[in-house]
Amino acid sequence: MTTGGFELPEFDELTRQRLVPKSVLRDGVYYIGRCRNACVARWNATEQCFYHWREKFGRIYIEKIKHPVDESEFDVFRVLEELTGPKFEIPFDEDATFTGDPEALREFQVQVWCSCQTGVSSCIAHFQPADRQT
Repeated sequence: MTTGGFELPEFDELTRQRLVPKSVLRDGVYYIGRCRNACVARWNATEQCFYHWREKFGRIYIEKIKHPVDESEFDVFRVLEELTGPKFEIPFDEDATFTGDPEALREFQVQVWCSCQTGVSSCIAHFQPADRQT
């Protein structure tokens, strides 16, 4: 897939799962995927971006992020699959307050960051510093 002069991969570079194309995203639907700060995001078709909760320095707040076809320089949300029955709500409101369990924000981290099966790089999800390995 080509957009804005650069090539988009058909498969995720870490997990080798097929990426969900922007053309099939549905408004208000939650998706499992990967960006630097989230593994669950909700698509807003009107604004053409995802909303997600970000946890930083003990604060949890809403951020917006683009799909890879709309951004060539900054972080994007790589969509791996639709999420049914999310454990928390992601409102389309940047001033919203998170009321869920913070652990639920990390539920899919291993799924979206693990490269153990593909061997394409060292697995970020299961990395342990040498002094912690058993």
